[in-house]
Amino acid sequence: MAFAKLFDDQRERLRRLIRLRLDRRLSGRVDSDDVLQEAYLEAQRRLPDYARDSQAMPFHLWLRLVTGQKLTDLHRFHLAARARDAGMEVSLHRGAFPQANSVSLAAQLLGRMTSASRKAIRAEHKVILQEALNGMDNDRPRGAHPAPL
Repeated sequence: MAFAKLFDDQRERLRRLIRLRLDRRLSGRVDSDDVLQEAYLEAQRRLPDYARDSQAMPFHLWLRLVTGQKLTDLHRFHLAARARDAGMEVSLHRGAFPQANSVSLAAQLLGRMTSASRKAIRAEHKVILQEALNGMDNDRPRGAHPAPL
């Protein structure tokens, strides 16, 4: 079907749009592929309306619009209704999580070494590992929030 081919041509762009705009509180409930599937079905249902007035906007923009509207609907469904509000979910973990930063993570990952030469090697590895952990923030997509440690 021509519609399926046109949608597939835009799939990765739409997936990036969803990942960028999906509220992180929904990450355990909603997957970007689920939103894509919902958007596909909605666009397919609304295709006759678009075909009647296709001069209004290019197809790829219309698909972005439909996908954005579907994403908004999912946000409303999951975040607006108090009974199923993802923001109201409570962790089963009791107590505060221990503080973690690149220094403590590097120390835990490297373990304990005792000899003088091992201490020097460990210190060198610790610096390298800290730099790698600190550099991970720079690899995050723009606008994304860091995952809690």
